[in-house]
Amino acid sequence: FENRLNNLRERILDQRQEVYSGLDLSFKAESAELIRQRALQAPRQISTNEAKIPQIPLQVYQYRFLDEDQTPYLVTFIESEPREAFMIDFSRNRPDDIPLASLLRSDSVNVLVPQYVLEHSLQSYDSSWLIENIKSDEAPFRILRNEFLPGALTVFTSPHNKRGQRSVSAELKNIDPNSQSAALDTPYPKSTRGLGSIHYREPEPLLANPDSLQLADLVLGYDLREEPSDHFLPFTVANNQTIPWQETLVLHFEVYNLAVQPNGFSRFELTYRILPIDESGKVLTDQTEFILTLNFTSEENRLTEDLEIETADLNPGLYQLRVQITDVHNSQTMNRTTRFEVLE
Repeated sequence: FENRLNNLRERILDQRQEVYSGLDLSFKAESAELIRQRALQAPRQISTNEAKIPQIPLQVYQYRFLDEDQTPYLVTFIESEPREAFMIDFSRNRPDDIPLASLLRSDSVNVLVPQYVLEHSLQSYDSSWLIENIKSDEAPFRILRNEFLPGALTVFTSPHNKRGQRSVSAELKNIDPNSQSAALDTPYPKSTRGLGSIHYREPEPLLANPDSLQLADLVLGYDLREEPSDHFLPFTVANNQTIPWQETLVLHFEVYNLAVQPNGFSRFELTYRILPIDESGKVLTDQTEFILTLNFTSEENRLTEDLEIETADLNPGLYQLRVQITDVHNSQTMNRTTRFEVLE
């Protein structure tokens, strides 16, 4: 800073009054570039207390939609793995009447040991990184590992009118006042037994032009049920794009701004293709596994559907799913592409 200040003084003396006429813009640009370079070189700052609290791995997944008023909104899935943090504390404070085997079989460990609470939070920030909104919810969790299901899952729905800054966090608590804590001599609450957080940026919102065909983000999963689950959709959502072998793929899609014909109906075609991907990541476009065109009719200018795609015969491997929507009335089209993996 001292070197830059001295440099600035020399330039002001050299330029005299002309500096105020904008001739020193190059100095400002040079200073900004130096700051940017130093910011990129700065090491990640780690709290000295971070290692004292077990970390909870986190994943966040976002899907963009439009509501009935053409207002964009975002559905955020928070997945966490509190197993390690729980086991460390459970070993330290293990009740005599709770066998570990019963916990391994449970999908809601916190029901068997209610002193443990896992909380997921979603925070939104403005351009100055000041908190605009906070949402929190308790999440049931399991400790038995499952490559297809997360240890804990929470779904939040929120307005989506800009590409804002967000963070998600997970905190495991033991609210038993007589329990022993690992967080001694730290600023964390005594009840804290595990922490995790991720900072990220939202995607661009969907365009809400009523004259243009629009398609929400595709949501993949399996195990379609008749009634919606507690997690937004009536099937197991595969946020990690992983489908068990011999399961039927479920595709959730939402189409907006369809042209309504004089008879009061809208019609569109959906064509999907499933293409294999080789070990190098190349999509084999000449080896289509499935291709099918379906016709849909709606009494509105929009349609929401959970479509089952017969994929039980797919061999384990990586695939690309291509979806095209065509409005029959005005020939407008929309395309979405995603990948999924079939695992044994």
